[in-house]
Amino acid sequence: MTIVLEDAVFFFSDIDLQGKPECSDDISSAKCQAKTDLMTKLQNERLKHSPEALAGYFHFSVYATPPGGSVDVIASGFNLEDQTKESCRRQQPVAV
Repeated sequence: MTIVLEDAVFFFSDIDLQGKPECSDDISSAKCQAKTDLMTKLQNERLKHSPEALAGYFHFSVYATPPGGSVDVIASGFNLEDQTKESCRRQQPVAV
């Protein structure tokens, strides 16, 4: 199963690229919230001239198993998609 975030407007990551393989790239937890401190900070500092800029948006937080790190995305929604054999093939590098 793959989650696809729609209409993402902000992306923040704090990933330990050397430590991530130690935890097998596992996700420890994830959540989606309609109003967070990060959204308030973005609204007040970066979007102060557009008071409704984040209306209808959500804060998606994904935490990797330590020491992996975290990813935060502000997006309008998401879709869950089945990963088919065809989409798996597209992810593999093409030999030239």
